[in-house]
Amino acid sequence: MPDGGQYLYLFELINYNVGMCKVGANGLESIGWPDLESWSNVSGYDLQPFEAKLMIDISNAYVNKFRNSNFSKDAFPEFIDIEKARARTNAKVKSILR
Repeated sequence: MPDGGQYLYLFELINYNVGMCKVGANGLESIGWPDLESWSNVSGYDLQPFEAKLMIDISNAYVNKFRNSNFSKDAFPEFIDIEKARARTNAKVKSILR
């Protein structure tokens, strides 16, 4: 993680409290304004507008870096045989319920 200087606390807030990203229908997604607003309401931490903007920028950078990494390409192939995946899942569930 880069040296955040005077804003290092934002890296810690996002990494240990809010989360660097969230999982959506298309894989990893950046956090957004509603996510920060919800977290702020629950935690009681009053984010300043520049803090929220920087946290969203950090999340965007994290997700973009992940999407461009080899790990992303290896971990999430573009094409998954849905029928085979469903059949495997159904077989596992049936074996558990027997």
